[in-house]
Amino acid sequence: MKVKKFMNKPITTPPNVLVKDAAEILTSKKIGSLIVTKNDEMLGIITETDLTRRVISKGLDPNKTLLKDVMTKEVIYLDPEETMEEAMHVMNENVIKKLPIVEDGKLVGIITTTDIIKITEKQLRENLDDLKRLNREKDDFIAIASHELKTPIATIKGFLQLLKNKDFIEDQEERENSLEILDKEINRLNNLITNILDFSRIDLNVMKMSFDKVDLYQTMTEIKKLTVPLIKDSGLKANYIFDKNLPEIMADEERLKQVLVNLISNSVKYTQEGKITVKVKKEDDYVHFTVKDTGIGIPEKEQEKIFERFYRVEGAQTKKISGAGIGLAICKELLTFMGGEIWLKSEVGEGSEFHFNIPINGPKNK
Repeated sequence: MKVKKFMNKPITTPPNVLVKDAAEILTSKKIGSLIVTKNDEMLGIITETDLTRRVISKGLDPNKTLLKDVMTKEVIYLDPEETMEEAMHVMNENVIKKLPIVEDGKLVGIITTTDIIKITEKQLRENLDDLKRLNREKDDFIAIASHELKTPIATIKGFLQLLKNKDFIEDQEERENSLEILDKEINRLNNLITNILDFSRIDLNVMKMSFDKVDLYQTMTEIKKLTVPLIKDSGLKANYIFDKNLPEIMADEERLKQVLVNLISNSVKYTQEGKITVKVKKEDDYVHFTVKDTGIGIPEKEQEKIFERFYRVEGAQTKKISGAGIGLAICKELLTFMGGEIWLKSEVGEGSEFHFNIPINGPKNK
């Protein structure tokens, strides 16, 4: 943490001020020293002790003597780019309680031991609050994730029991319906586990991206085949807008698919009627993706938090909708790794549009 951020405006005086006037400033401001400057350039420092000892020992008249005649020449100061730890070390070494901050020979501020102690205490309190918040989020996530994992497992287990029944097996239509449900629940379980594992990799700083040329038209064709059944099974219309002229991009194809599936699944989850539109187009050096729904929408006050981990929009319409609150956060993390950005436009009762872009040539620092 640099000193520059926390320095205070110093109390200064020019060198041609009378000793008497300087003493009055020290007394009125209840401080022990004054910084002497000329045209913002620091010349020295004068203390209450200097004024008393030097003036008396030299038999000088405080009503006639100027500060420049008794000013301390040796000044200890810091550069504003120094850290708080360095400032405290210098203060302790020199048994002083404040340090002038000088940049390019100019006095720009002052830092005191009181400042550092207050800042340190504040930072410790903030760190403690963050740890408490993270601990609550962890507990909430474990509870939600446990529920989310149990639901598809229970469904899979139930249908597997049915498939053991001889009469049930002979009913081809029922058997096919059951296998479709099993397939969906397994995919749901797989997506959740993938997201949870990705969070662990990101936190441990071991997330690996595999960048290669991606044929966007082919990728979007696969995404369409994968997600159209999900959309239509929910009673919604699917609208995909992309063409064969889409450029190849440098990206991690599997992670790109993961982002799109997460966004489309999220839109389906919060849309009761209408349609889901997925659009892809080239814009300058980027490819712009849009996933638009006609769902319940997101209140404006909630929109800034929607990409935070474990955050879920509160409301009567969302309470019955399952989710661990990690899908959108994962999208943001993965897109950051690919050099992209994600944002949304939403209006309650009208639906939401999730937008993201990816640089055609990949991130600058792969």
